[in-house]
Amino acid sequence: MRKTVIIKEEQTKNLMPTIDWPEFFHPNVNGGIVRLYHGLSMDSLDYVLSYEEFTPKTCAEGVNGLWFSTKESCDYPSGYQCMVCIDVPASDISRYYDHPFKVMNSTHVLAEKSIPLSKYPFKVLKIKGAELDEEMRAHWKNMLDEKTEEFDKWLEDFCESSAIYYYIKEWIIGE
Repeated sequence: MRKTVIIKEEQTKNLMPTIDWPEFFHPNVNGGIVRLYHGLSMDSLDYVLSYEEFTPKTCAEGVNGLWFSTKESCDYPSGYQCMVCIDVPASDISRYYDHPFKVMNSTHVLAEKSIPLSKYPFKVLKIKGAELDEEMRAHWKNMLDEKTEEFDKWLEDFCESSAIYYYIKEWIIGE
């Protein structure tokens, strides 16, 4: 017969130094900064840019929160049109609820409260499958310089919302 062991909260805090932390969350990795990735739909990206925060919501598993990954690619089964990243100090990541980000497994963290964009460096990496890298920026900047009205109309349609449009336009120009 199995024995059920109940561990009190005070006991779990004493275990913290003995936890084998995943290397991604170790305070000394990358100068104490952990880059977290998050997949979004176009509507969700519009919301994040409009309100300048990530807002927790209930996911399919019934958990209220935001799931971030240390993986650079979208590893969610359904996939997303957009990918963003934020840089978080490792000190803001813990296994306990007294930090903004809680370690869930070796590659994912959960944020249960709103995360303002002003608090952590934020960047859109992908939109509608287009990688927002330096090559894309140079290409779009060239198109913007050559055919301003035509490209501007295309960009409006591509972005689908004014918040995304202005973010991308500023990114192209380099502001």
